[in-house]
Amino acid sequence: MNRLTVTIGALALFLLSPLHAQEWHTGLCQGRVDATLSFPVGGVIAQILKKEGEPVRRDDVILELESSLESLEVARQSLAVEAAQKDFERTKKVLANGGSVTQEEVEQKEAVWKIAQVERQQAEEQLKRRQLRASADGIVDDLFDLERGEAIAANTPAAHVLDITECRFTAYVKGDIAHGFKKDSEVEIVFNSGDQQVTVTGKVEYVSKAVDAASGLQEVRAVFDNKDEGVRSGWQGKMRLKPAK
Repeated sequence: MNRLTVTIGALALFLLSPLHAQEWHTGLCQGRVDATLSFPVGGVIAQILKKEGEPVRRDDVILELESSLESLEVARQSLAVEAAQKDFERTKKVLANGGSVTQEEVEQKEAVWKIAQVERQQAEEQLKRRQLRASADGIVDDLFDLERGEAIAANTPAAHVLDITECRFTAYVKGDIAHGFKKDSEVEIVFNSGDQQVTVTGKVEYVSKAVDAASGLQEVRAVFDNKDEGVRSGWQGKMRLKPAK
């Protein structure tokens, strides 16, 4: 056996050894939902419908901007739709009864009615843009000290919605080693909180197929149950493959 064969064999044993497979990798924890929300338009806060710490369901309205003009526009467009529909139906009835209207006139009246419906939908969408809705179930973690009557610019953080009943741990491992992480592998994750150490068991949900060219690192994500909320979003920790019993 030559020296090269021995070297390659030793390297293979090292890569496959339990010690290597259990190497720790640092990373960061995030809640299942960790979303900072903002309005797509600027305005003045008219209502705060959810307080910090309150639970929300997906699409619940958290904040509303002043929207009297937008509400009036929706009402105006609704009246326009109603009037256009009546005009269309009246003209169609006249044609059906042999009156002095043409099919072309009926089609024009129908087009006016349909355009009015689209314009009402546009007005309704403009009104919805002044409502900040929860993107998922969770709790309102932060309202960024916003108060009723306060002006806020578009795309400025307005609410933070969080759900940590299930968490995701993201680590970046060296992509040039046989780290052993693969989908559904069980992992052990450890967090240090002051003098206390919190250890949880998770499962790998994603291993990137790519290695970052600049850093040589590969992304690995694991999820774990956190219904007791013993782990906080934003905690740093370390992860390894769960040792065999």
